[in-house]
Amino acid sequence: MTAIQIDKQLRLVEGPPAGYGKRHAEGLAIGLGDGQHLVGQRQHGVTLCGNLPSSQGGISAETPIVRRGILPDMKTPLALRIEERLASLGTNATAVSLKISDNKDLLRDIINGRTRNPRADTLRKVAAGLECSLEWLMDGDGDPAPPVLEGRPIPNSRPADVDYPYRSGLIKDIEVRGTIAGSMAGAFQFEGGVVDYVARPPGLANAKGVYALYVEGTSMVPEHKPGELRFVSAFKHPNVGDTVAITARYTPDGPYESFIKTLVRRSSSKIIVAQLNPAAQIEFDPQYVVSMHKVLTMNELFGI
Repeated sequence: MTAIQIDKQLRLVEGPPAGYGKRHAEGLAIGLGDGQHLVGQRQHGVTLCGNLPSSQGGISAETPIVRRGILPDMKTPLALRIEERLASLGTNATAVSLKISDNKDLLRDIINGRTRNPRADTLRKVAAGLECSLEWLMDGDGDPAPPVLEGRPIPNSRPADVDYPYRSGLIKDIEVRGTIAGSMAGAFQFEGGVVDYVARPPGLANAKGVYALYVEGTSMVPEHKPGELRFVSAFKHPNVGDTVAITARYTPDGPYESFIKTLVRRSSSKIIVAQLNPAAQIEFDPQYVVSMHKVLTMNELFGI
């Protein structure tokens, strides 16, 4: 056979041998076993590549071709779970995307594979928009949403005997010393500088050694969300289970950084704290810890 037979189903046309394996403006490169070269027209963004039979044997429907890429009908488990929740809620990808962001194609891009690896904060927003747990959305663990409670809910709150604080009566003298990281990456390098002053809560009217920090990062969500202000006491002793603002050097040569975490254990040889997202424990060598201060609770801020 003096000419290469082209399988019409694949819509391949003869092309030059140069640039084996590279994408072309009008198609995709395919290499042949005997050095001949074909350029396949682009179909659905799928790369076709592999060794086809030589010109002596021709090209047939049985020719093994390796497909690299995501076929239109091969959606990721994440995409399938998103579609499942959309159907369960009786809504669509555009509506949910606009509910959680300014990008109307946010969910559609994940479903269609244009967004291959959504960021952690994006996944949290998607889970909230789809009214499901983050664990189910990412791994399929558990139920997509908590079951509907049967019967009447049990009341679990009561009025508090606390006077409403009027802004005019609050003294704005609490120092804001910067931003404290809710994650290991990009932690705030705390140097003690004052960036602002905020009003003193009623429960701290006579308290000394109190300062404030803004939370950064998402590793302590939902307890401590990015941008929220936290009041910290340098004198109040933190107990296991308390939230702490810890300023430390994570490695012997690293910079001193500040983190907001939950105190798990403390001994002469190590200080162990925990974060929520992703769930993990972090160990600090006490000799590299400058300070570990208690983050005050709402009760403490109002003197309850």
